[in-house]
Amino acid sequence: MTSYSAGQLAFASGNTVKVIDLNELCVQRGLWFILYGYDFSSGATLQYANDVLEYFDESIKAFSYYRWGGALPKVVSMDSDPLSDDNWIVVGTQAISSALSGPTGASQVGFGTTNVSAALQDLQKRMTVMEEYPEQIEVLEANSGDHTNRLVTLENYKTGLSGADGFKNIGWVASVAALRKIEPIADGQLIRVRAWEAGSVFGGGWFVHDASATTNADDGGYYIVTAGGKRWRREVKVSELTILDFGGQALPTFDNMPAILRMHNFMQAQLATYNMGVRIPAGSYGLGSTINLGTAEIGAFHLSGERANYGVIPATNLVPILNNASAAFFTMNARRMEISNIRLLSTSDNVTPFYKNICTGGQYVNVRCFVANNHAGRIFDLLDTIDCLFEQVYAYRIKAAFAYSIWSNRVDGYWDHSTAIEIRNANFSACTGKYTLYLPRCGQSMMRNVWFQNCEYPFDISQGGWTLDNVSMESCTHKGNTRYAKLLILNMNVQGNGLDDSITDTDPAWDKTGFNNGNYPSWVTSAYQRGFAQIQPSAQQRIGGAAEHFKYSNLLINNATNQTTWFCIGSFSSQGHAHGFKLRIIGTSGWNSAVNTIYRPDQSNYGGGEAIIRAQIKANSAATTSIGEVSWHGEGACPIKAVKYVHYYNTITVYVQMQQYAYYGAVFVETDGTSRLEAGIPFYVTPNLASISDTDIAAVANIRDATRQWSVNGGVQSGSGFGMNLDTGDLLLYAPNTPNSEVFSIMLNGNQRYIRTSTRDYAQTFARFTRANLPNVNDGVYTVAFVTDAPYTPSLQLVASNGYGWYYVTDNTLVSRT
Repeated sequence: MTSYSAGQLAFASGNTVKVIDLNELCVQRGLWFILYGYDFSSGATLQYANDVLEYFDESIKAFSYYRWGGALPKVVSMDSDPLSDDNWIVVGTQAISSALSGPTGASQVGFGTTNVSAALQDLQKRMTVMEEYPEQIEVLEANSGDHTNRLVTLENYKTGLSGADGFKNIGWVASVAALRKIEPIADGQLIRVRAWEAGSVFGGGWFVHDASATTNADDGGYYIVTAGGKRWRREVKVSELTILDFGGQALPTFDNMPAILRMHNFMQAQLATYNMGVRIPAGSYGLGSTINLGTAEIGAFHLSGERANYGVIPATNLVPILNNASAAFFTMNARRMEISNIRLLSTSDNVTPFYKNICTGGQYVNVRCFVANNHAGRIFDLLDTIDCLFEQVYAYRIKAAFAYSIWSNRVDGYWDHSTAIEIRNANFSACTGKYTLYLPRCGQSMMRNVWFQNCEYPFDISQGGWTLDNVSMESCTHKGNTRYAKLLILNMNVQGNGLDDSITDTDPAWDKTGFNNGNYPSWVTSAYQRGFAQIQPSAQQRIGGAAEHFKYSNLLINNATNQTTWFCIGSFSSQGHAHGFKLRIIGTSGWNSAVNTIYRPDQSNYGGGEAIIRAQIKANSAATTSIGEVSWHGEGACPIKAVKYVHYYNTITVYVQMQQYAYYGAVFVETDGTSRLEAGIPFYVTPNLASISDTDIAAVANIRDATRQWSVNGGVQSGSGFGMNLDTGDLLLYAPNTPNSEVFSIMLNGNQRYIRTSTRDYAQTFARFTRANLPNVNDGVYTVAFVTDAPYTPSLQLVASNGYGWYYVTDNTLVSRT
């Protein structure tokens, strides 16, 4: 101790001097209070600092005790008030209560500078934070020196989270690998991972501890298993997973195949066939290795990119990094396969195949919204297809087959062919190599809205059965192979090379190893199963039979008047010199009853009739010609009375005069010309069908009457025939095998008969013989003839046969042959 003065004790301890106010000390400890029994009402004189007076405080209805804090001694008047002077200091428990109830009462316990009520409310709020975030107490205790700081840290943590940028206060786990090293401490505990691989920006997200998961394997994306056997589960729906969650990166130089395999395996574990499959978001993804799922059959393989509403512009690009590998990027034995919404963005020197499926006995394939650019390897290598669809698929500048499918020769099911391949809404441009589509021996298959442009070898669909609907082939180097194919073609557009039905490009070894003994299956080459049909707006063709209930024409004329009426049927344009056509106009003149007795061949009493009009271009280089080019005839109650025509180079315009009350005439056209399918300039018809007045028909320039004639024969210059010149009414007969030029033979009821003719229209000629040359009497029973050397005058005598001999008619004497 160094000094004592005015109630203060000073002492030294080392280099420190401490001062203690004894008066303050005694007040703080509530000691040595004297003058008990005195109060402010009676007054008193205070000599010491610990002298106190009693005071009844009306505001709190309680007695308080005060000491004087000013200079002593202190004379206190009667009925004075301690509240009027700040030197009066309350003492005892009331002093503590007063201090705590003050505006800075919390400072009495070292908790801020507010009042006690505010401090308690603040403590309650902080305790609530502790209840909301119990997992953070351990962290706070490890980073705070005392409980106050711990609570302040926790409160700041809550306040920081509630801010607009609150996520900055949440930490990250650097990678999935780092996550495996963190053991969760509570079920439902959340943790945030920055990326699947440290240093990247892909594959991060929230994980939650799933205490109920005890057997789930670490799949590298959805479930992550710690060293302690606990499971972090990615906090997303399974349907929202992508390869980024399994280690993929949207970088064209990064090998994403391991991530694809992880996701495939995960999905297979969920449901072998009907799972969501592998999903790849928008972006470009490198393929730096191959995946071989083995020889064991799997139910399905799914691979899809970001959804593409328009297949030619998918947002997911697969970029081959691995170059010139013999194994495909994807090899598997999958009963079902679905690949969609992908663009294969390759280089023209990369021959690595894209996809190969070795499943036999029926592959179900669905490829949609797929684009292949520049790749030199086979894209889809299939086998034994069934129910196979390629929709909205596109290939540009590829050098191998986009789709390739052959057969396995598997005996079970007779798999000597693929089947049921449909390709629709597709475009193949500037593709080289054999063949852009190599799909031989595919039955029940079709292409719809498919375009081949500037392709070297567009396709081989030989030996199969195909419907080609709106298929376009433009500027292709070679034709498409269709040998032994059964084709139905609908509106096919060909500019340049089209189809070649003489080529099939298959390997005989494919059948030698099977059950056809090295031969095509019988149904491939069977004549019974061959067929072809093509329907174009300009023409239709078919090879094979056709059955129909009836035929009708859309070239119709009508005359319901009581006058004959002229009609212009139309113009018929042939391809050139010597081409011809035939018109049949079916109809009936009037409606008279068909009767048993017919007196004239031109009556209308028939069940119906028709006109046959034949024409040939005989002078195609002339605007007009005097050469007759049109002839016609009618049959039955023919609806046509006359035919006229106009020649103009290779076109003939036909006019017909329709009988009164003929009502309906249906025009049918046949030609020896070709259609647009075979020639750039085909035979074609320009219908008119308008009626024309007699005055107008007479004014038509260069109009001519068609010759009316009819004949049947054994061929031109064949030596026999029968007909009629209907303009002159002459019967036409050519029968060179008759006995002489004056008779012609007929078969009457099975008997050979002869009709004698005459060179004059006023007399009948008879046969004439010498007596020695008279026919056998048995051959000439009841016939007459002339003998030119009779022993009579004149020597020309008429003779007759009774079956026993020839007799002169004049005297009935027997004709002597000598």
